[in-house]
Amino acid sequence: MRQLKFRAYNRSAEVWVENLSEQEIGYLEIPSIYTKIMQFTGLLDKNGVEIYEGDVVSHSQAGALTIQYIQNKCKFEAVKVRDDSLSVMYNLTRNMATKRLEIIGNIYQNPELLEEK
Repeated sequence: MRQLKFRAYNRSAEVWVENLSEQEIGYLEIPSIYTKIMQFTGLLDKNGVEIYEGDVVSHSQAGALTIQYIQNKCKFEAVKVRDDSLSVMYNLTRNMATKRLEIIGNIYQNPELLEEK
């Protein structure tokens, strides 16, 4: 059974509220100081770190990728945004995560990681 966990980023205090359960999310009034709540993908990167929606990961061949929940596919994918109109999606599998991905930041604290060099 997949573990459902969530986290939220408090922009004003610049701290993470970690390990929020599904039940806590249902009862929690998230003030506007919090960025979007991010869900745990159920996967760990090659260093054993939990991968959440919104994380930026490094892939040896693809470079920096963003972990996103793709609504119409009902799953998480690693996405490389090439410009405003084109993105490449990589199927986020356990094998890919544990062997090829390393978390290098997240879209809220490290947006510069997504800039093309």
